[in-house]
Amino acid sequence: MQETAAASNTTTTTSLLSGFPDWVVLDTRARIGHCNNATTAEAKTSALWPIKVSFEIVDPPCLSRCVVHWPDQERDPRAWAMVIGADGAFVLIRVYFPVRDKWMLPDVFVYRADPRAPSLHLVPRPYPIILHYKYKTAVGVLAANSGDTVNQYCSVVVPERDPGRLSYCYSLQVFCTKTMSWSTKVTRLATDLQWYGSGLHRVEPTKVFSIGGGSLAWVDLRHGIMMCDVLDEEPELRLIQLPQLLPSNKRDHGEGLDGSRPPLYPLRDVSFRDGRFSCIEIEYPYEIDDDDTTKPLDFRWRATLFRTSISSGQCMGQVPHRGLY
Repeated sequence: MQETAAASNTTTTTSLLSGFPDWVVLDTRARIGHCNNATTAEAKTSALWPIKVSFEIVDPPCLSRCVVHWPDQERDPRAWAMVIGADGAFVLIRVYFPVRDKWMLPDVFVYRADPRAPSLHLVPRPYPIILHYKYKTAVGVLAANSGDTVNQYCSVVVPERDPGRLSYCYSLQVFCTKTMSWSTKVTRLATDLQWYGSGLHRVEPTKVFSIGGGSLAWVDLRHGIMMCDVLDEEPELRLIQLPQLLPSNKRDHGEGLDGSRPPLYPLRDVSFRDGRFSCIEIEYPYEIDDDDTTKPLDFRWRATLFRTSISSGQCMGQVPHRGLY
């Protein structure tokens, strides 16, 4: 399935590549095929096969595409690849190689854009368990952003609930391209979050991005934004709660009696700019008939925008909605 919805795309900078736009929007589903150009970089897979990664770059808002190639890829149509994270000049790519029977073996690579020589590195195993799942996307990428190290190396950050502790205790599995090794950091809850701690087990991030300094934000469109400075020795975990769903969305996309939670990416998105988070939500209002039945209003929608600063404990304030009637 090709994912091209806005919530499935990620952005990265290409300013290090001469002649390309400063940034692009990447389709998360990569193309398997041949593509040799100025963006091409090579590496070896865990099975020591040669592999190439290139990019077909177009101006935003059109989607740029990652292209992956290795020998004999045409033999099995199950092979596929996807972009699972990006920041600065770095892109994190997961490639699934078919092996015996029905097993799929993933390799994870870090690509770095460079006008002289783009690079591609295999992330060494063992991987955190989340990197083995096709549709888990809570993996953060943080490019170095200070002094002479800007875009020279990056960290890949994977949050994990600690099975030996309470369900709201997280550890961070961190891979650094500078040392080419994994390390583990245990987070602590911010003081004002400790009362809410047990609710963190409900947070299931579907989007990750950097928010300045050494901080990353993991977004659950239903429950909130989890964030911390991953460069700290003992990162402090904080949470910004998002507003409840708007009335008509709560009716159609609220949590079911069986605990099911429909995805919200068609309705909501969260972005970050200049120290502030913005959450936008689209709803399609209902009208109530004389017999108390409801039906959607034809050709009518309403957008509501919430904003909050990075230091707020919850989304405060509401920008008046703009509607099309």
